[in-house]
Amino acid sequence: MSKSIKPVIDAFLEGKAKKVSNTETDGNNLYLFGNCIAKKGIDGIFISNGGYKATRTTQDRLNMLGANISRKKTQFYKNNVEWDGSWILLNDTPKDNKQIKEIFK
Repeated sequence: MSKSIKPVIDAFLEGKAKKVSNTETDGNNLYLFGNCIAKKGIDGIFISNGGYKATRTTQDRLNMLGANISRKKTQFYKNNVEWDGSWILLNDTPKDNKQIKEIFK
């Protein structure tokens, strides 16, 4: 976990704006290198890989939210299940993400 980024994660969870290095929040969305990797929705916090292959930095930021992400080479795993990085509720295990994808199109 990157301790210098924790204030941004805390600000996101508290609904406040904050930026440190390559990680930023407006209080409703969490951005890594300008790409949205988490957002608040009616049902809770949704996460994604921001449209990129599995990286340690993305894995770190999502795990700071409590996502239980692991990776092998360029593949993410969420709760030990292969995950394609599409939008999913923070505490869900990947299944059929088609419905979630439609929400954020």
